[in-house]
Amino acid sequence: MAGNYSPKTHHRREQPGAVRFYERSGYHRIPLFAPYHVLPQSNCFARNLH
Repeated sequence: MAGNYSPKTHHRREQPGAVRFYERSGYHRIPLFAPYHVLPQSNCFARNLH
């Protein structure tokens, strides 16, 4: 995926309200990034700035 992205964000999967907030705000899930890649309960998001 090409484009300019805002800073990435992370939160725990046990926070469904946070998932809804990010998805409604235009963020999409991305692969886990360090140091969260070793935490299977993590979610990572990014947002295209275009």
